[in-house]
Order: sequence, then structure tokens, then C-alpha cells
Amino acid sequence: MTLDQYLTTAAITAADFGELVGLSGASMSRIRKGEQNITLDLAGLIEDKSGGKVRVADLLLTRKLAA
Repeated sequence: MTLDQYLTTAAITAADFGELVGLSGASMSRIRKGEQNITLDLAGLIEDKSGGKVRVADLLLTRKLAA
């Protein structure tokens, strides 16, 4: 499941989910759209905070991970 699909299905805003992972709503919105690179650690945190619904592998398919 993509991050966008998860947030839509769970009816959670980018700002609210961003708060869960320690990011601003604007940063989370860019990540949601695939416009911002993320670290592998952040991808793992997103997987954890989404209850495993957005897997690291899903994030790899929609964006490039930062080194």
C-alpha cells in the first residue's frame, strides 16, 4: 500500500501522520506525493507507525531513498 493510499484509507492527514513520525505536515505531504527523498530509517518508522500497512518496499517503489 502506498503512503497516499494509507492516509486516505485511514482518514488521517499528512500533518497528523507527520506528527507521529516527527515531521512537519508540509514534509509529510511532499513524501506522500513522492516529491521528497527519505532515509531508510524514516521508511522503517513509517512502516512501524502505519502498523505495517505501508512497507519499506512500498516506499521504495514510489520514491528514492536518501543515502
